[in-house]
Amino acid sequence: LLNLFLAAFNLLPLPPLDGSHIFRHMLPYQWVPMYDRLGILSLFLMLFFGGRVVSVIISPVLGFFFFILQHSI
Repeated sequence: LLNLFLAAFNLLPLPPLDGSHIFRHMLPYQWVPMYDRLGILSLFLMLFFGGRVVSVIISPVLGFFFFILQHSI
């Protein structure tokens, strides 16, 4: 359960996380510098509002993982 949570959390498209590198390559070239500047802001937002915001975003992803795990047995 912890590993699934960490995997889903790490794929969020917020600049300090790994998901941001995937999302960054899908952005138009003109938007990349602005997206990079938002990195420090998203880090502070995760630190201050992290628990509630992250749980809202990650809950559907974990539900999807649980659905797949339960039906694969």
